Amino acid sequence: MFRRYRTLFLLVALLLIGFGLFWIFGRARRTDTKYRIGVVLAQSGKADFIGKPERTVLEEMIKDYQSKDPHLAPGLELVYKDSVGDPTQALSIFNSFAEDSSYIAVIGPSTSGEALILAPAADKAEIPLLTLAASKQIVEIDVNGQKRTRPWIFKFAQNDDLAAERLVNVMARNNQKSVALLYSNDGYGKSGASVFREKVGATGNLKIDYEAPFEPGLSEPGPIVAAVPPTVQAVMIWGTAPGPALIIKEMKRVGSTANIYLSHGNASSDFIKSAGPAAEGAIIVGSRVLTDSKFLNDKDPADKVILDYQNFWRAKKLPGAPSHFGGHARDALEAIIKVLENAESPKRSDVRNGLERLNNFNGVTGTFTFSPDDHAGLGLAAFETYLIRDGAFIPLEKAQ
Repeated sequence: MFRRYRTLFLLVALLLIGFGLFWIFGRARRTDTKYRIGVVLAQSGKADFIGKPERTVLEEMIKDYQSKDPHLAPGLELVYKDSVGDPTQALSIFNSFAEDSSYIAVIGPSTSGEALILAPAADKAEIPLLTLAASKQIVEIDVNGQKRTRPWIFKFAQNDDLAAERLVNVMARNNQKSVALLYSNDGYGKSGASVFREKVGATGNLKIDYEAPFEPGLSEPGPIVAAVPPTVQAVMIWGTAPGPALIIKEMKRVGSTANIYLSHGNASSDFIKSAGPAAEGAIIVGSRVLTDSKFLNDKDPADKVILDYQNFWRAKKLPGAPSHFGGHARDALEAIIKVLENAESPKRSDVRNGLERLNNFNGVTGTFTFSPDDHAGLGLAAFETYLIRDGAFIPLEKAQ
């Protein structure tokens, strides 16, 4: 009987072995699958103070995941490219990622000027773009006079209109009636100036009495400061290095008595170091990651993320204070990993849809809740206003 069915038994055995090998090797292939994510950052050039900490944080996070628990980010590969902060170069890099089907998403770029160029390209290519820049316009598109959310763009830096609202609220509390607006002549500065005008207009009792752009590479602040009317009570400076530090130094040199307000583009220890004593007394809006740990509650889930990030920064012996720019990168990567946790072979559309469903996602930058109509995901609580005192950021309500 055995001889009669021997051939059949052998065929069944071979089939079972074949299915077993297919399952084993198929599982191994899924585990080893490379989820490639393109990363375009300003790692050099004038915006390197943004891009360098972003890359450093991403690299250290990936090392931790791979060493502590590889299953948390199976096969995740980040490919870094330097945009030098140039929109044209950033677009070229982005296109190289988008044209390669092995990339399921792109993190970056670092600056609003770059992101405003990449956003329509990401929508066209239908690849998720997790931007690290501030302009509200990055995630919005105007369709027949109506604002619509760009479907493939998500933002992990706070909207600049939130920053403007926080600053205008402080000016109102300080009973200031007149302000001069100085802004950098680039994507970040122009967008910031636009939302600042909107928020000032909504107050009814605060007026912009003077405004002027300055070049991003400003080297001689004298003419800019000299043109500011001496009667203004406040000066709002919206830009990134080197301009704002040079402007406030010149204001102090000529004896200006106007209160100085700064945007989140200067919320870093590098700015304080660059501006020196001239920064003392300035009011600045920035991420809550700048808040000293003694003002945070480790029982609060949102505060706990910030405390963990501050500890991460110290444990890695990274220079300066914990970077809120690095925090944007941290949040983008954590969001991607959360989306990929239960995905075996995710497509770009799966990543996009997963990000859009993120709800109450606690990040360093704030608590994100995305939706089809909101790809910025943050509210006013994602920002803090600080007084620069003794070379440190002191929460304004604690500094009174």
